[in-house]
Amino acid sequence: MASMEDWLNNQLITFYDPVPEDHILFIDDIRAVPKKHALDAAMDKIALAVAALHRAGPRPTRLSEAFWVFAVGSWSRQYYDAQVRAATAHLPKRVSVDKDVVFAEDRVVEAIALLRREGDVRDARDLADAMASYRKESKAW
Repeated sequence: MASMEDWLNNQLITFYDPVPEDHILFIDDIRAVPKKHALDAAMDKIALAVAALHRAGPRPTRLSEAFWVFAVGSWSRQYYDAQVRAATAHLPKRVSVDKDVVFAEDRVVEAIALLRREGDVRDARDLADAMASYRKESKAW
């Protein structure tokens, strides 16, 4: 029977590049639980989008009601309105109505992608339906 030393000498040798000194792994961060649930983060994006639509004028404000249909499953109307008002402070500088509408649509698309990425397919589908309803009504504009 071969000795342990012979066995070790016959093993393939794997060479590893040394880990750079500035490369630090934060194991606690890797395993950390996200600070917000995906639906909560998506709802914050929706509130920001609706705030941008409200700033864009009366027509986009009316169209933004399509997103209330999605939010009604999670938030009361009072809380929804309060979150939209609070999100107004986080809007970028106003440039034009078109920029506000594009900003709002981008936030909704981000929310849909976030929900899909986190595996919340039903909510992502419902939000996509709300976005389709919004776009259908906005084409008449």
